[in-house]
Amino acid sequence: NYKNSLKNSVSYVCYENSEFCAYVRAMLDKDFAVYVSELYVRPRWRNKSIGQSLLERVKTDYPKLTVYALSDEDAYYEKKGYKKIGSVFEL
Repeated sequence: NYKNSLKNSVSYVCYENSEFCAYVRAMLDKDFAVYVSELYVRPRWRNKSIGQSLLERVKTDYPKLTVYALSDEDAYYEKKGYKKIGSVFEL
């Protein structure tokens, strides 16, 4: 199942001067929505809008689909002003 889920996902990775900074992984349901399942920014790279940029990239690449974030870090998405719908945030 994990192998199949990877086939239906997209990942974006951020590097600065060959140093890994952050990544986002999203599951694709091409008929309905995109679900951000993981967003990670290394501590020294936080508060530089990298996470926001990665989320925006997902939205830009899938403009016809609604993008949702599955999160246990609600404060981050609330701070960014995203709308909470049940247990997910709509980006």
